[in-house]
Amino acid sequence: MTDEKMWYDWIRHQMAKVSGQKLGQLGSEATLLELSELDTTLLPKEVDMTDWPRQVVVYTYSNGSLDVLGYVISSVELDVLYLAGVVVDGELRWSQIGGESE
Repeated sequence: MTDEKMWYDWIRHQMAKVSGQKLGQLGSEATLLELSELDTTLLPKEVDMTDWPRQVVVYTYSNGSLDVLGYVISSVELDVLYLAGVVVDGELRWSQIGGESE
């Protein structure tokens, strides 16, 4: 899955499902980060980053109030999805390690 619109639609659906909120248009941002810069408190405990490259792209999606945040972590080339998650009120509520969207 390398289509950014697909990621947006998919994570928006997951954010609404997990939070129980109706979400309008989401703000989004893509950032190139070193693995050491990831906020591990928002990652699932079982994630194994040993095979990930040193740098990843993190797409973050949020509603206006920032109480619901979605993220997708991918390769720089956008050809591998490593992790996706939904954070509600600062707590990770859903994640998917690797794979394709539903």
